[in-house]
Amino acid sequence: ESNLELRDKIENNIGNYRIELEDIKVEIEKQREDLVAVKEKQFVRPPAFNVHSPTNHIPANNEVIVYKVQLLNEGEGYDITTGVFTAPTAGLYMFAAHMCNYNGQYMHYGIVVEDSLVASSVQGDSVLYSCSSVNAVVRVNKGGRVYVKCTADNSVQAIYSDKYRWNSFNGILLH
Repeated sequence: ESNLELRDKIENNIGNYRIELEDIKVEIEKQREDLVAVKEKQFVRPPAFNVHSPTNHIPANNEVIVYKVQLLNEGEGYDITTGVFTAPTAGLYMFAAHMCNYNGQYMHYGIVVEDSLVASSVQGDSVLYSCSSVNAVVRVNKGGRVYVKCTADNSVQAIYSDKYRWNSFNGILLH
């Protein structure tokens, strides 16, 4: 081969290497962007809420308990005006409700997911103010509605609260 032919081959190879190098740079940039997206997704806070202090202390049967004090509402799923949590994303959630009754009164209540009771309790004591809790781990669809409601029509429903007894409702997306 002549020097001219050898030089042409070398220049052709260099051109091919430059094209390959540009392709590699594009692929590296794409992988970097994908990695950033994965990192951002990992640090998204899960939907979660924590509310207390019911607005009505003598709820009727099937009445949704609306809580007026909001301590946490990540994802804005809990509506403080209706007492309903609407799941912003589908998944496995954990919900808990804690209720206290007036001395000598009873409070029947439960956690409802899409109109199905998933946990319930009756709280009552003839001598002392007392409290009870219920919780549930449930799968909820996106847009699913979850709330606490009064579940009895045949007893006095009297919710009691003070600085030591907080009636509350909370939930968080587990997975």
